[in-house]
Amino acid sequence: MQGFPRQYAAPAAAAVMAIIGYYDAHTSYEMSLWAFYIAPVALIAWRFGFAAGCACASASVGLLMLAAYYTGHPYSTAAYFAFALAGQFTAYVVIAWYAARLAVVQSILEKLLSGPEVATFVKD
Repeated sequence: MQGFPRQYAAPAAAAVMAIIGYYDAHTSYEMSLWAFYIAPVALIAWRFGFAAGCACASASVGLLMLAAYYTGHPYSTAAYFAFALAGQFTAYVVIAWYAARLAVVQSILEKLLSGPEVATFVKD
């Protein structure tokens, strides 16, 4: 995701989430597309940080609720559906945290490895 321009990350993630939400609302309740929201959440967290990733995770859960409004949900009560949404939100937040941390680690490693002192560790 390093080569993906930052100015295009948010519109691309929003477009992908809108497409996933559209298809999620038009499939039956037996097939949820919740796993496909992981890519936009990870992209936003990678490019903009953990807080933005959490905001994207919230939007993903909102789209899941909207899709369930149109297609129904397979759970016997709304409480079970809310519990499932909480689990999915938790999964998105964990993925956002890991993506944001990996982006920080990558930037630190790039700074460390791009300096002139790297050449001093190479033996002839």
